[in-house]
Amino acid sequence: MERLWDSRRAVRALFSCVPGYGHFHPLLPLARALVADGHDVTFATAASFAGRVESAGFAALPAGIDQAERIARFAPYREELQSLPFDQRRTVGFTRNFATIDAPAKVSELRTAALGWEPDLIVHDSSDLAAPVVSAALGIPTAHHSFGRLVPPAILARAAAESESIWRDAGLTPEPYGGAFRGLYLDICPPSFQTEVVPAGTRVEPLPANAVVERYIPQALLLPHCSAVVSHGGSGSVLATLGAGLPMLLVPQGADQFENAAHCRRLGAARVLLPDELTADAARAAAVSLLD
Repeated sequence: MERLWDSRRAVRALFSCVPGYGHFHPLLPLARALVADGHDVTFATAASFAGRVESAGFAALPAGIDQAERIARFAPYREELQSLPFDQRRTVGFTRNFATIDAPAKVSELRTAALGWEPDLIVHDSSDLAAPVVSAALGIPTAHHSFGRLVPPAILARAAAESESIWRDAGLTPEPYGGAFRGLYLDICPPSFQTEVVPAGTRVEPLPANAVVERYIPQALLLPHCSAVVSHGGSGSVLATLGAGLPMLLVPQGADQFENAAHCRRLGAARVLLPDELTADAARAAAVSLLD
């Protein structure tokens, strides 16, 4: 998983889910892994579901209606649903349950919970359409955690159209797919069982065979095996690379990175690509020049 925070401090992760076992239980392995790694986790869900959350070892903040209330509010749509062919019912059922009923009832309380608890990250299940709105409104990174196979994008698009009003009420422009892919998509589904793909423009393409991605490796262990380093130009990365005597390609993004990159270029220790210069071809050419 891409690291969204400073690894040197504890992260506050707010998990937001529909109050149901099938929505809550798939989130537990990640929540427990974060706690084991020293981070803080709290759940936001219906007050009546708090006992289940607490029995799993987590605190719960009240946000949204419970399953019984959602079922009661769904009653006017039941005849519409049952009149449809079986293969069309999921689209209407998902949209009515989670866009028409659940998200508008949850968004205000979830915003209040987030403002009070001040998370660094919001993790939400695939049916929680209130969480992307709150994360966008408050500028909090978000991660969409699946509960199985990817909800078909066509269904998410239909639900997004139904829930546009909660985005506009928050002073926001509605995002594609209801903001479901505004951040990371954490997929627990085995590839052999997956039939859908994340929409174009939101997914990470398959890695080439010679690339490896890791959550974290101490630089002192990694750099002795490197011939060159491509980094954002943060102070830690720059000093460690200079200490290892390796050439750098720096792609600064913010903070002290532009100053570090400029000074390394003056010293002849790095090539630099500024944000408006960064393309795949430019990065490839600069990296090859370092290796040559």
